[in-house]
Amino acid sequence: MSVLATSLTILASAVIVLGGLAALVRSLLKIRDTITGNTRATTDLTSKLHDLTASIDGRFDQLAERVTALEQRRR
Repeated sequence: MSVLATSLTILASAVIVLGGLAALVRSLLKIRDTITGNTRATTDLTSKLHDLTASIDGRFDQLAERVTALEQRRR
């Protein structure tokens, strides 16, 4: 009976350890998914910021041309 009890205890411990490892793996996969999602979001935001910056630069160029044209008209 002692060998059976020891075997069951070892088996139960192994199940607990495997359950813990499975939970750890699930957590790591969730972290990976979160990091991947954040990386994609950062890439999208960087692209939008680049487009916005280019648009603003273009508008400043247009404004500078208009100011230059007005200054030339005054002279």
